[in-house]
Amino acid sequence: MPKVIRKPARNASRRVEQSESNIRTRTRQKPAPGINVKPSNNRKVQKKSAFSFLARTQNEVETDPNRKTPLLSLPKELVQQIATNLSLASAICLTLTCKEAAEAVGTQSWADYKREPRWAAGPSGPYGPSQREALSKLLVRDWGAELDFCAQCNTLHPPLQPPSRHRKTKLTTLCFGQDAMIDYLPQDASHGYSPVFQHIAAAMQASEAFASKTQTSPAIDALAGAFTISKPNLSWTLVSSGRRTAGNLVLKHVHTFQARSPNNTLCAADLLSLPLRLCPHLSTTTELPEPSRYIKGPALNSTLLTSALNAAFPAAQRSTTRTPFKKPTPSEQAQLDAARAGAPISWRCRACPTQFRAVYAPAGLEVTSWHCFGRDLYHASKYWRWFVRREGKLLGPDKRNDEWWSPSRTVPDFVCE
Repeated sequence: MPKVIRKPARNASRRVEQSESNIRTRTRQKPAPGINVKPSNNRKVQKKSAFSFLARTQNEVETDPNRKTPLLSLPKELVQQIATNLSLASAICLTLTCKEAAEAVGTQSWADYKREPRWAAGPSGPYGPSQREALSKLLVRDWGAELDFCAQCNTLHPPLQPPSRHRKTKLTTLCFGQDAMIDYLPQDASHGYSPVFQHIAAAMQASEAFASKTQTSPAIDALAGAFTISKPNLSWTLVSSGRRTAGNLVLKHVHTFQARSPNNTLCAADLLSLPLRLCPHLSTTTELPEPSRYIKGPALNSTLLTSALNAAFPAAQRSTTRTPFKKPTPSEQAQLDAARAGAPISWRCRACPTQFRAVYAPAGLEVTSWHCFGRDLYHASKYWRWFVRREGKLLGPDKRNDEWWSPSRTVPDFVCE
């Protein structure tokens, strides 16, 4: 009597029979007439050559007018011999003139250029001094005002625009590094005001003659700007200017808010919902910061700017919404008490040399802010870091610089106007 087959063995035999039936089905069974089976295409798409843009048809080669130039009409061997006497930068410029020159001379100089040390400042390679710098100068000479050599990123890109036309791009992130940019002022697709430290340094050097405490310079044209942005319920106009006041370089912003319709009245709620930000530490936002890896406790915004704007409106137009704010610092509490007493006051930021004033008129609300950069480049570079907003979930409270967290520091006093 045969032995009983164990269960695992029976399962294994069933799997073998099923696989054989599947093979027979795949090899012999024909697809249904209504089903379209696409043939498998496992061929890899061939990538184009890096120099495919140099390819030309025979007709293009024969009709190229550059072949009639005195240099390129010579035999190719002679042209190549002439090119060996050129520096690497000059040889590359020759190949960039036209496709006929690139074909006659060859593109070996491009490969040699890639082997050049990127930050070479002295002799390097068989071509002598740094050919990257030499090539950059030649290209800048040919392109004129359209390109400029940036020493920070060692790259050719459009020259730095004034703050009113400057915009943040990938290249600016590499160029300015930790200096970054003031990007919290209002802007849209076609308007904005985005100063960088180079703007402040250039204005500081241009007005050195007025660095005395008793002198006031005329307005600096490079720091001027004016534009208007339309919001759902109001129009927002920003007029910027800069000058030396009592020796200090002071950047002034005048924010004017007006109702878009003459039948509507501008209220504090319309303004507080924007939100408005005058510096990294003064804003009207009610949002909470993004979660931080090194900060676990709750964080609230300061009430200084919100209270100052709300107090500037008439009583009937003020906002009655109760928003939680953090406890004011002693200096902020003194300013709030003075404002409640009815005294005229210029509000001051707790963490940077910024002063502002809010004045209401029937035409709208005008908020003027002044930002001091000191009398020299040393203080300008020091204060600049206070004006740049820094936030991120990987930064601790001592590294951040925003309305929720900022390092404790002594802020200098200055004359606004």
